[in-house]
Amino acid sequence: MADTAAQTETVTAPATETPMSDVAQRVAELRKAAQSSPATAADAAWAWFKELGDRAKRDREAGTADLDELFRLGAAPTQIDGQTEGILVTPLIQPFVDRGLGLLTGSWMPWLGKRFDLGAQLGDNTLTSSTRWVGKLLWPLYGMKEYGSNLAAFDFETRIEPGKEDPDTDVLVIDYHPIEKNPDFIIRSIRDELVEITPGANLGKILWRSGDDSYRNIGFFALRSTNA
Repeated sequence: MADTAAQTETVTAPATETPMSDVAQRVAELRKAAQSSPATAADAAWAWFKELGDRAKRDREAGTADLDELFRLGAAPTQIDGQTEGILVTPLIQPFVDRGLGLLTGSWMPWLGKRFDLGAQLGDNTLTSSTRWVGKLLWPLYGMKEYGSNLAAFDFETRIEPGKEDPDTDVLVIDYHPIEKNPDFIIRSIRDELVEITPGANLGKILWRSGDDSYRNIGFFALRSTNA
C-alpha cells in the first residue's frame, strides 16, 4: 500500500477592508445624494461645514482634525465661475485671537464671498460697503471697487496644483501674491486653497506664507456656488 503523504492546505483569510471613518462615510453619503439632488446635498454639506466650525471652536484639536480629513477627501473644483457665497468656518491663528475674531464676526462679517472668472483664471473678493472705512485704515493707498451695493477687492489668480499641506490632494489655488496692486501687508502673504466636497459646496484653507516660503493653515472657509 502506497504511503499517503498528508497534505497541508494553506488557507488565506479574506482581506479585511479598513472601515471608513465617520467623515469619509458622510462624504460618500453626500455624493450619493448629489446624484439625484445636487442642491439638497449642497445644503447638507453647507450645514456640515458650519457644524464642524462650531466643533472646532469648542474642541480645537478634534474639530480641526475632522476639517483636515474632509479637505483631503475633496477635489479641485474645475467649473466654479461667477459669484459665490462665503463663510468663515473657523479661524486657526491662535486660540485667544480666534475667540476675539469669533466675537467680532458674530456681530459683523464684512466678507461675503468670492467672484471667479473661470476663463481668465482670475477673481476677487466681495465685501460689504461698511468695509470701506476699515480698508482705508489698514490700507490707505488701496482702492476698493464698487460692486453693486457692495465692494470688490483683493484680486487673485487661480490654478490647479497639489496642496501645500496636502500634496496628495489637487486643489484650486487662490493666489493673491502675483497681483502687485494687492496690499503687501497681510493680503499678498495669503494663499487660499479650495476643494469641492459635493457639487456646489466647497471647503477652503487659508494658508499664511512666511518669509522662507513655508505655509501654515490659519483657518478654514467655505464657498457655495450655483454651478458645479
